[in-house]
Amino acid sequence: MIGLYAMKKYENSIEFAFDKFSNKVLDINDIKTQKEGFEIRKQYSENSIELYCCECHQKLTVSSSKKDNIHFKHKPNHSYCLLTDNSISCEDNKNNHKAVLIKESPRHKKLKNKIGNLLKVTKGVDVDSICIDNKFIERNGEKRKPDVFCEYNGKKLVFEIQLSQLSLSYILSRYDFYRKNGFYLIWILDNLDITKKNNLTRDIKYQNTNQNLFYLDENSDNQLRLICKYKKVWINKKNCFQEQWCDSSIFLDNLKFDNKSFQVFFYDYDQHKYDIEKQIKQFQIQQQRLLERKIKSIKMEIEDLKKKSESEFVFDKLKKLSEKIFQLNNNEIEELNKQLNLYHGYPKALNKWITMIKDNNTADFVQFILQCTKIELNINKLFDGKTVFQAVLLNDNICHKEKLIKELFKRNYSLTENDRKECLQYAKFCFDKKKEVLKYEVFDRLSEKRFMDDFYNYERLLHVIESAKKKEIVGFKYQSQKWLDFGNNIVINKYYHQYWQYIEYALKYYGAWNNILELDKKGTFKRYLQDVYNNMPIQNIEVVELLNDLYPELEL
Repeated sequence: MIGLYAMKKYENSIEFAFDKFSNKVLDINDIKTQKEGFEIRKQYSENSIELYCCECHQKLTVSSSKKDNIHFKHKPNHSYCLLTDNSISCEDNKNNHKAVLIKESPRHKKLKNKIGNLLKVTKGVDVDSICIDNKFIERNGEKRKPDVFCEYNGKKLVFEIQLSQLSLSYILSRYDFYRKNGFYLIWILDNLDITKKNNLTRDIKYQNTNQNLFYLDENSDNQLRLICKYKKVWINKKNCFQEQWCDSSIFLDNLKFDNKSFQVFFYDYDQHKYDIEKQIKQFQIQQQRLLERKIKSIKMEIEDLKKKSESEFVFDKLKKLSEKIFQLNNNEIEELNKQLNLYHGYPKALNKWITMIKDNNTADFVQFILQCTKIELNINKLFDGKTVFQAVLLNDNICHKEKLIKELFKRNYSLTENDRKECLQYAKFCFDKKKEVLKYEVFDRLSEKRFMDDFYNYERLLHVIESAKKKEIVGFKYQSQKWLDFGNNIVINKYYHQYWQYIEYALKYYGAWNNILELDKKGTFKRYLQDVYNNMPIQNIEVVELLNDLYPELEL
């Protein structure tokens, strides 16, 4: 005979049945041949067996297929039974069958008998009420037979032992039946590891809002003891919520009973969690108030020094204040920016302050704001149609404009086309106005602003590469297309020889090399170039990082 789950499952078929006369369970999977199946049908027809569902305890019949494979079925118009619920998945249905069948295992019988016997010597238990697998509870057409039943201090307790996986539908059907009929259900688990987070422990845990799991304490002797596994909660040293699984051996009088949900628990997880979170919240509120007061004091100090900078020297005080701000933690920095609100609330403040600089003292305050990178600024916001870059150029009271401009770029200021035009106008008396603009274009392009100071160390080298890249000569006293003069100058000047590897590669990459060679009719450039090749010095590698930042396409 093919087992129920190895063949096509017949609608409402049951895998096993309890025979009232022999007091045994008949398992369809134990029937190996058609002859054995015929013998079961014969016994049923002769009324020598009387079969009942192990789950709902309603009568069953024996049916057979066209191939004489037998199976058990409820009689027509039977009451609800979990094993015939077609809304349940095949996997859950299979688990439900296994859960019902395992109730007849030796381990299951041992546990329920031990619980029943221990209840007899447990204080508060009505001994006459104790039933071990022999009490049917029937309400509104539904019937359940708990593993163990008793009355404890006037409360009706049912113990359901579970040794294998259960479907959520099985768990809920048990819980809902007992709850709506005023019974307290205690699931007794066995050898199930909560750390493995299987479906059974998870579903039972979450069905019980306090997340208590119960096991029989098999060391019990003089009264019933249970092992309760529960999540204990507390506040750690960082004032954060923490929880951990713990276990305790407990008596029935250690349990609490919720007469609304009819749940039983030892450790009130929900209440403890609520209390802990409340404490954490109160502490956070207290800390936030202290934080706000601390930051308010710093904000007032900033405002005070801004006002004083208009009439006195405050550089040293600004330096100390900057050190204080850089010592703030992330939460304090966030609160400082929230109170200052310079990025979203007053984005034009910086531009306005630059415009109002009247001497070195007021310039020192603006420099403090720029250098204090913990303070958030909307550096690219316009004020009266002008950028902060233009505000610096146009304020004649600022003596060290480049110092402030460098701080702008360190704050990731983006150079605009109008900035370039304003810079050309500002540098109108310089011999090479484009050279001035180039410097700020380089600052703007640098991804690592720490290289800005290197610009001055390698300015002449950068003028060569920038000229090649822009295809016009910048930074030299030559007309923009005097490429041969440009080439002869750099090949003769020994300063460039330490960078010749990079220069030659850049000239070739950007196309300037061919221009020079085509113009070199007399071969002057080539002769000097040969001298460079013959006396090539060790190349300076310190500049490579800067060049790769500015010219990644060269891949030096």
